[in-house]
Amino acid sequence: MRDLSVRAIGAAAVFMALLAATRAATITVSSSDVPKLIPDNNPAGIVSVLTGPDLVIADLDLILDEIWHESVCDLHVELTAPSGTRVTLMKANSEDGILANELFPENFASTVLDDDAPVNLADGADPYTGSFNIEHESVVASPLSEFDGENASGTWTLFVSDLFREDSGRLTGWSLRFEAVPEPNAFILLSVGAVCLLAYAWRWRRGWVRP
Repeated sequence: MRDLSVRAIGAAAVFMALLAATRAATITVSSSDVPKLIPDNNPAGIVSVLTGPDLVIADLDLILDEIWHESVCDLHVELTAPSGTRVTLMKANSEDGILANELFPENFASTVLDDDAPVNLADGADPYTGSFNIEHESVVASPLSEFDGENASGTWTLFVSDLFREDSGRLTGWSLRFEAVPEPNAFILLSVGAVCLLAYAWRWRRGWVRP
C-alpha cells in the first residue's frame, strides 16, 4: 500500500506539473483600431492601438494581418508597449532599412514578425505571408525581445509612416501574439513531482519497493 501511495503521489504530481506548465498560454490580440490610411511621404504617419492582456511576456510576435501598400519598403514601423518601451522594427528604404534593396515590394498579408523565425524578411517575397525575423543592421538585434519580461497589460501602439514619395497605403489589420511566462506554481509542482520520482527511484534501487 505504501509503495502504491508513493507511485500515486509521484504520478499525480507530474501530471499536475505538466498540466500547469501548459498554462503558459499563447494569446493573440487583434486591433480593432483599423483601418488607417497611411499618408504618402509623411513622417507623422499613423498610429493604431490594441489592449494587451495581463501577463508577463516571455515572447512577443507582431502580426501584420494586412497592410496594403504599393511599396512597403517605404514604411517605417515602430511598436510601443504600455510601459513606454518603444522599439523600431523596420526602417524605410530612405533610412537604408531591411527592404531597401527590394524593387517595389507590395503589401504585407499575414506577415508574422518573429525574432525566432529562421527566414529573414529580406529573403521573403511579397506579400510576405509567413513568419520572418527582422534582423538587420538598421535596428537593434532581436528587436521584439526588448519587450520580454514586461507586463503586457495596457495600451500597445503601432506606428507606421511612409517616408518616400509617390505611394500611399492602408493598414487594415494587425495583431500581437503574446507568450506568457509560466506562473510560479508550475515550477513548484514540477519540483514536487521530481522529488517524488527521485524518492521512489531511490527506494526501488535499495529493494524497498517492488518495480
